[in-house]
Amino acid sequence: MNYISIVCIKLNNLNIIEILDNININNDLLVLNVKKFANTNTHILIKNNSYTNYENIVNLKWHLRKKYNPKFNDNSLQPSKKLPPGISHNHIIHITDSNEECIEVCKFILDKNPKEFENKIINNINIPWHIGVPKNMKKKNINIDELYIRLANDSTNYKIIDSPHYQYVCNDKKPYINYYSKYMGIYLQDNHTPQQFDRLIESFNPYTYNFEETRLIIINNKFQVCDGAHRISILKKHNINNINVIVI
Repeated sequence: MNYISIVCIKLNNLNIIEILDNININNDLLVLNVKKFANTNTHILIKNNSYTNYENIVNLKWHLRKKYNPKFNDNSLQPSKKLPPGISHNHIIHITDSNEECIEVCKFILDKNPKEFENKIINNINIPWHIGVPKNMKKKNINIDELYIRLANDSTNYKIIDSPHYQYVCNDKKPYINYYSKYMGIYLQDNHTPQQFDRLIESFNPYTYNFEETRLIIINNKFQVCDGAHRISILKKHNINNINVIVI
């Protein structure tokens, strides 16, 4: 099974971020999309990169149900042997059991096939799903201070140093945490939880970025970052003044 839908019923954004972080610790699981629907519900699309290990999904399902299912006042009640006493069988976490189920759920909630949320390689460049297929692509070396970051639901062009992404890299984390929590699943549908941002800060090497051939920051002809706001903030923090980008 490749694709899995996780449907969360009436959980708040902090709960969803906790669930994403639970998924992120499993290296076989890749979050492709996070989408709010019907006001209070959330759909999480993941890809299981282990073709033989379905147990990781089963364990995740029961771990989440144990944590988030409603609790009884009477702790002696145990309607499911798969759950500890005191936890109801009224599941608010639902996970598909097959590719076919996931495809149907995605068509209903997202109006897309799961594979449409995978990144593409075009001319050896990694293109995120939300950008689509660019008509033109050109590699260019540019001064980092000429670039702008656009925020969700905001038409303002922000200098990198004025963005919540850059503030987070500088250890002022609250603005980004609030920003991601507010717009997650609406305007921000990628897996950019604060925990994932921390992992990127630890793993991304700004001093070798300009030797990168495939995963380059993508901008448009208005010098707005289309993909790579997190990486460009790390580059700016480390005083990398000129960077390679793809202009679309």
